[in-house]
Amino acid sequence: DLGIMDDDDEYELPLPSDLLFEAPIFSIDFHPSTDIIAAGLVTGSMEIHRYRDLLESSINNNNNNNDGDDDEKLLFTDLVHEGACNSVKFNEDGNFLFSAGADQALKALDVNSLRLCYDMPDAHPTSIMCLATLGSTIFSGDEDGCVKLWDTRQRTSIASFHQHSEYITGILPLDDQWLLCTAADGALSVWNMKKNKLHDMSDTNSDEYLCVVPLYENSRFVVGSAEGVLNIYKWGTWDQPVDKFQGHPGSVDCMIVVDDKTVLTGSSDGLIRVVQIKPNKMLGVVGEHDDFPIERMCLSHDSTYLATSSHDDTVKFWDIRYLFEDDGDDDEEGEGDEEDEDGENVWDEGEDADEIEDEEEDDDEDAEPVAKKGSSSKRPKRDAEQDDKDEDEDLDDLDSDDDSDDSDDPSDKKKRKAKDAKKKNNKGKGKEKEKTRPKPKGFWADI
Repeated sequence: DLGIMDDDDEYELPLPSDLLFEAPIFSIDFHPSTDIIAAGLVTGSMEIHRYRDLLESSINNNNNNNDGDDDEKLLFTDLVHEGACNSVKFNEDGNFLFSAGADQALKALDVNSLRLCYDMPDAHPTSIMCLATLGSTIFSGDEDGCVKLWDTRQRTSIASFHQHSEYITGILPLDDQWLLCTAADGALSVWNMKKNKLHDMSDTNSDEYLCVVPLYENSRFVVGSAEGVLNIYKWGTWDQPVDKFQGHPGSVDCMIVVDDKTVLTGSSDGLIRVVQIKPNKMLGVVGEHDDFPIERMCLSHDSTYLATSSHDDTVKFWDIRYLFEDDGDDDEEGEGDEEDEDGENVWDEGEDADEIEDEEEDDDEDAEPVAKKGSSSKRPKRDAEQDDKDEDEDLDDLDSDDDSDDSDDPSDKKKRKAKDAKKKNNKGKGKEKEKTRPKPKGFWADI
């Protein structure tokens, strides 16, 4: 029994206490639907904890003593890798927990039975640094700059991309076609998985790239760096960032997306900051790990808690529900959009997205990616829809003028017919069916 809270529970849960480990933490990840968190340690151990004690007796502060509570929260611990466990990642339905380590192995744990169900030794020729998942595909990046794709149904590697000269620091699959990677060589690569080839790559920078997150429905990408600079790239303009935001005194090692233009950053100075992108500004601080650098962050399945890990060998929890509450800021955001249109508009820099779509209309495989379903990042689709709306209004005005004109001039009748035909052709324009990525399929369902 994992002690999962039902959605109907109305009582307010306390902030989870810190999780203290016996060794440095290299990776953490929340389960996508239940109140458990996994951690990979430098010793090669992997642990799974229930981070909220949901027993009603504890919530109501009764007289039960709390002895052994730490053991009760620990659901799994085992030495999984020979060497550091560099990355842990739940798959999208939460049935499996993948891990990768310095022993070059890729492994999977069945979360329901808490048994190791898959072991791929020598998955990479060097230490595996990070993992990502999308549908039935696992992505792994190693110390030499190579990224491999694994089909969990075939249990084998289906592609290998090697363009970076240093270790992979971030893997961001956008959909079943597009993949972005960052590396310590200071470059951002964009891969077309359908064609199994490099689509584009940024110029190499002297500053190490450490992480990447998407904004504005996958049209902007924020890359954190070792020098504390947030590099902002635009889809279709990959050689150099279209904007940079300097403000972190130390490296930006990890980021979490909050909404359309807001991210949480974890920095080497120990602070968790709330940062707005375009206009670029610091909005506040969520918390800190004293003077210890924040190396990993993850968001709980219900967007209630942020978990962070640091060199103090602890995982801390932060209640960030206030960041996702709707407090009537829509009007303010609208005013901000107007300001941007008069001054610095987020759509003005670099190559225009509509131009990209026009150029790639004949080749759907090169089309700009559509944001994942359920993504909190919402790019305003105002250009084409607003043009159609304005054009329809103009046509309505013209029709109104024609109706009030009693002239029987044949030329007027021809004009009216032409306007009616144009209006009919424009009806339904711009309402193309939205692309969605395939639903995830089972992971090693036969085991």
